[in-house]
Amino acid sequence: MEFLELRTKNELLASYPVMIDFCPDLSQNEYLDYIQEMINEAHRLFSLKINGKIVSVATVSIRTDLSNGRHLWISELVTSSVERSKGYGKVMMNYLKEFAVKQNCKKIILFSGLARHQAHHFWENHMGFEKRGFVFKLDM
Repeated sequence: MEFLELRTKNELLASYPVMIDFCPDLSQNEYLDYIQEMINEAHRLFSLKINGKIVSVATVSIRTDLSNGRHLWISELVTSSVERSKGYGKVMMNYLKEFAVKQNCKKIILFSGLARHQAHHFWENHMGFEKRGFVFKLDM
């Protein structure tokens, strides 16, 4: 088991097959463009490798706001569809908790789409998160 912060183009490309499970319409070029823009905005990408293969990927950033103080925002945490239900999401989340503590974060916050019931079950029943609100979106 190995955790790696993804920085190089080859490392980012190696994470693409996992992330398209979450964003299947995203081309490889779009993925690299978005990821580069996210990195420029202080996002960080972490992977969990098992036997040399990436099985889980997370994109995170450190944020501060008035209602939450300093916190770790998880933009995405995706485990490969063929590797789910093996505990890798929990392993990755525990790594991110340790990372958040080292970064002096007081909370971890994430967004999960309304239709992702299985993910909600994981966050609430296995990781101790609580639902706290709604996210609203306006397409431009």
